Amino acid sequence: MNLIGVINTGSTSTKLAIFGYKNRNASVGGDLAEDLVELERKNIPIEGVSDVYKEFLKDFNLRKKEVGNFFNDFLRGRKADRFVCIAARGGLLKPLKGGVYRINNLMVEDLLSCKYGNHPSNMAAPIAYGIARKMKIEAFTAYPVITDEMDEITKYTGIPEIKRKSVFHALNHKSVARYISKKLERRYEDLNLIVCHMGGGITVGIHVNGNVVDVNNGLDGDGPFSIDRAGTVPAGDLINMCFNGSHTVEDMRQKIVGNAGIYAYLGTKDAKLIEKIIDEDIEIAGISPETAKMLVDACAYRVAKEICSLAAYTSGNIDAVVVTGGLAYFKYLTEEIKKRVSFLARFIEYPGENELGALAEYSFLALIGQEKILNYGS
Repeated sequence: MNLIGVINTGSTSTKLAIFGYKNRNASVGGDLAEDLVELERKNIPIEGVSDVYKEFLKDFNLRKKEVGNFFNDFLRGRKADRFVCIAARGGLLKPLKGGVYRINNLMVEDLLSCKYGNHPSNMAAPIAYGIARKMKIEAFTAYPVITDEMDEITKYTGIPEIKRKSVFHALNHKSVARYISKKLERRYEDLNLIVCHMGGGITVGIHVNGNVVDVNNGLDGDGPFSIDRAGTVPAGDLINMCFNGSHTVEDMRQKIVGNAGIYAYLGTKDAKLIEKIIDEDIEIAGISPETAKMLVDACAYRVAKEICSLAAYTSGNIDAVVVTGGLAYFKYLTEEIKKRVSFLARFIEYPGENELGALAEYSFLALIGQEKILNYGS
């Protein structure tokens, strides 16, 4: 069997998977999901590693060893199986158009130097590249978080030195949008979809003619607040906080990402705990149901406001609104969003994410010639 190894290095874990297929041309005219089979999956928790650059390199070496062991252990005793490519989550790079990219030396250099930002996602492609070179096979990444398909008109801020940036859950956005299009029996390129990914960060994007023409920067830019990110905040108050002498630059970064959002109010990042408090109407860890409900209501309102604002791009012509990501399992949250946006279009829930599967699928399509392979730096 031909194997595709998949690597996703996140803030709290390394997610690994192995997919297999028997016929290289199996999906031509067929059903990709039936041709590509998940064979193995592993989640390795990461504890006690900070985002400081020297710790990044230490963490990278640790994860590289763990990934190599996982793939080698799988192959043991499987003489008829062979890896044909390694797929990796994309990291923080310069803005790129969407698609499948061959991982090369320049990409690895930019990621490991943290030239465009320091995030654990920067580790996946270099690890994949190293393993692929040893095996003498291809290494790909697809739709990294910095995928930029935004219409130029959406990037203006009113401050010439600052442009809005595209930083979002591009891979899951694209994968879910294509899946929903198939369910609606329409071409993705013919639909106007608003997709909202709700995870550690929340990104809401409008997909028009197959491109995400506007989306918020879910890392440290704008949009709704989430479990631990602030999203859009009043600029004047933020400036005053920066220069009142009480906070360092790192303090302020944590105020935006990490110690922000619902966590800043409730002191927990556990969405399941918050859901339990609301559903069972009980106080846990000093958090009252009334306080928890108020924060979730406020988050739902901000998400709904972001969704509705994007409808302006198509003058209200929207085929469906889709909510996805881990927080889409939070029924109370999704119902509150639905109440506020269902007047726009059909409301579809697709909870969870399948980034490992999506990476395998895009790499598979690249291998069989159905997806163009792009080169970073050219």
